[in-house]
Amino acid sequence: MTTTKQLNNTLLVDDTKIRVALRKTFASYQDTRILEEFLLMTDPVRVDMVLVNKRTVGIEIKSDFDSLKRLPHQIKGYDKIFDLNYLVVGNKLLSSAMKLLPSHWGVILAQADKNGRTILKHVRFAKNNPNIDLASLLFTMPVINLKKELLPLLPEDDRKLGRTMIKQNLIKLIVKNANGIGVDQVESIIVKSIKN
Repeated sequence: MTTTKQLNNTLLVDDTKIRVALRKTFASYQDTRILEEFLLMTDPVRVDMVLVNKRTVGIEIKSDFDSLKRLPHQIKGYDKIFDLNYLVVGNKLLSSAMKLLPSHWGVILAQADKNGRTILKHVRFAKNNPNIDLASLLFTMPVINLKKELLPLLPEDDRKLGRTMIKQNLIKLIVKNANGIGVDQVESIIVKSIKN
């Protein structure tokens, strides 16, 4: 059950209400998969929501009842994986959060209207993430998909070697060959894998 509280005559917005508003907004996006509570094993970080279409969008939610204590660590994790990143934040934390966010992160303000409905408003649009780490991105794929989708793109000797490798070593092998394969092609395969 969600509660409605006030701070300086402003209705506060909780995590549940923000998620409902986001789901409603994203439901109209074509050819988009929405994932919730997506775990990034490399840092580890739990991602509140991920949108996957031709690109990946990480969404971190900080309601009026949350704190920003973990946000710097979460930013680091999100930045290794997603093409675009957004913080959806309540009014109470907006100013403090803006000081912590890199300039390429987008910001969406979540506010309650006078009837208690959650309204989402873009404060800043996200820009392309300059910090994507290919190895971290590859870790989001199951090893069977790595072998099925990416192993065939490697040179013959590396394909033979890669068939018996554990995930960590296979990822190193793929990263070593990424320029020859084409980093964009590798990222496209990863996005397709996450989407399915």
